[in-house]
This record gives sequence, C-alpha cells and structure tokens, in this order.
Amino acid sequence: MKIRHRVAFKDCLKQIHTLQDGTIDLIVTDPPYGQDYSTGRRQQTMRSTTRIANDDGTLDIGKLLWEFDRVTAPHSHCYIFTSWKTVDEWKREFERFFVLKNILIWSKDNHTAGDLHWSYAQSYEMILFGMKGRKKLKGTRDRDSVYIPKIKSHKQVHLLQKPERLIEYLITKSTGPNEVVLDPFAGSGTVGACCARLLRNSIQFEIDLRYERPLLARLRAAIGASEIEQEIEVQ
Repeated sequence: MKIRHRVAFKDCLKQIHTLQDGTIDLIVTDPPYGQDYSTGRRQQTMRSTTRIANDDGTLDIGKLLWEFDRVTAPHSHCYIFTSWKTVDEWKREFERFFVLKNILIWSKDNHTAGDLHWSYAQSYEMILFGMKGRKKLKGTRDRDSVYIPKIKSHKQVHLLQKPERLIEYLITKSTGPNEVVLDPFAGSGTVGACCARLLRNSIQFEIDLRYERPLLARLRAAIGASEIEQEIEVQ
C-alpha cells in the first residue's frame, strides 16, 4: 500500500475540475462562511492576520456543491463546517446534491467574544453531514454532538484551525485505510496531516499562500512518523 497526498495552492473552484468524476470517498472541509470574520484576540498568536481570505460572501456555493457531487463516489460522505448565521443557505444547496443525515454540533471549551451584554456567548459550530448512496458509518452509533476543546489561540496557525482530534474522528467514522479524502479549503493542512497518520490518501487545495509552508511542514511531519510509504505531489 502506498499513500499519496496531492496539494495545490490555488483557488479550489479553478482547480477542482482536475479531479475525475466519482473518485473522492470523503469530503471534510471548513469553507469561508461569507461573514468577513475576524477577531480582536491577537496578542501572542502565531497568526499574521485576523481575517480569512475570500470570506467576503462571493463564494459560489451552488457551483461548489455541484463540483462536490461530481467528484464524490456513488457511495460517499461529506462534512461541511458552517455557523448558525449561514447554515440556511449552505443547507439549501447541500440538499440539492447530498442526503442530509445530521447537523452535527461541535461543542468547544471556550466561546466567542461578540456582544457581551446583548447575546449568549457562542461555544459551538455546526457541521453538515450527508451522503451519496448508502455508506455506513464506522464503529458504534455515536451522538450527534461531540465535545472537543478548541485549539488555544496562541497555538493556532490559521484563525479557524480545527483540532486534529475532531478531524481524525470524522475521517475515522467515514473512511477506511487507503480511501481518498478531499479538503478544498485546507488552511494550515489539518485534514492532510490527519490523513497521513490514518493512512488515507488526501487532496488539499488552499488559495492563501501564507499557509504553504506550515501546511507542507505538518504533512511531512505526519508522514515522517509513518511506517507506510507515502508521497506528496505539490502543484
């Protein structure tokens, strides 16, 4: 068995056409929600900016989901992170192409700042989970909410970086070894690093070149800890 990891530092909507129809077993991704998100918590962080690239609401969600449908296998799973502010739009487009099975809740150990006196502090994210065909989840029947601490801000490379424990959980529930996982909004490369450790093939697209070095460093470190032959193709 040889595991392959393909990385392209390009716009996913201009790159995804290079993938063949029906070749992806799982999509796990955290796209820009269109909120122009930023944070004021900047002290002692590794990040050079508090804004997410291309988070200005111009992402063509319909076109993106059409491509997701095209590249996924007849029996496959898809996880898309979103928020309560944008879930309606994402859910509407998602259900055009996938059977929505759950909206999972990732419950964190911390909360956002926001309106200190006018709203409840948000401490969770939503994850659309759907499938094509009939693909069983691995293991036991788990609850639709999971509590996993978020990454502390001073350890983040990317503003909305997800904990590896959470991503590994989703990958393990939905794939077996040597299957192919796609993340079109790779950020700092969490999905790819998790795939390398779990012996899944990965394809990652990332438009923001600030994350090229940390993404590749994480992927190489994960491969270095593996006893299985793995290779990286960078475009």
